[in-house]
Amino acid sequence: MAETIRFYGRHFWRSLLLGLGPAVIADAGYFVGFHPWLGAVVAGWILLATASYVGGALLVTGARPGRRVAGTAFAVGAAVSLPLLAGFVWLAPLGLAVPAVVAERIPLRAAFSRGLELARADYAHALGAQVTLLLVVFLTQVLLTALLHGASQQSTHVSAFLANLVVSPILFLGGALLYHDQAARAKLKSGTRAPREA
Repeated sequence: MAETIRFYGRHFWRSLLLGLGPAVIADAGYFVGFHPWLGAVVAGWILLATASYVGGALLVTGARPGRRVAGTAFAVGAAVSLPLLAGFVWLAPLGLAVPAVVAERIPLRAAFSRGLELARADYAHALGAQVTLLLVVFLTQVLLTALLHGASQQSTHVSAFLANLVVSPILFLGGALLYHDQAARAKLKSGTRAPREA
C-alpha cells in the first residue's frame, strides 16, 4: 500500500487521469439509481475501470506495447471483471493477468494461466493485497466524499466525483505493482528466471 501511494505521488498527474473514467461513470450511477439504466452504468464502469487498470499497468511497467498488446490486456481485464462481480476468490489470480499481458506481452490464452501461476506464488498475499486495496479505496472514498460535502457544502455528486477521481487510481496502480511483487515471489519459488519485461 505504501509503495502504491509513493508511486502515485511521484506520478500524480498521470495517475490522476486513471481515476477520471471511473469517477464519471460512478457519478452517473448516482443519477441513475436502481433503474433499468443501472446495467448500462455497470457495463460502462467495467469498461472504463478496465481501461484505467491497463493504463495503470502501462504507467507502472513503463512498457509501450502496440495496440495489439493493449487490446489483449483490455480484453483480459474486461473478462476478469465479470467473475469478480460474483466474489473475491477470483481476484488474486485473475487480477494479475492484466499487468502480466502488459509487462510480458503474452497472448490472451496465456494471460489467465500466467495470472494463476503468479497467484500461486503466494495466494494469501495476492488476495490480501488486492482486498486491502479495494477496502482502502472504498473507505477512503466514502470518508473523503463526506468531508468534501460537509466542509465545502458541495453537492454529494460533486464530492463523490472528486473523491473517486483522486482515490481510485490507487486501486489500479496497486494492482499493477502487485504483479511485480508476485512475479518476484514466483521466481524465488520456482528458482527459475522470471519472464523478461518489455
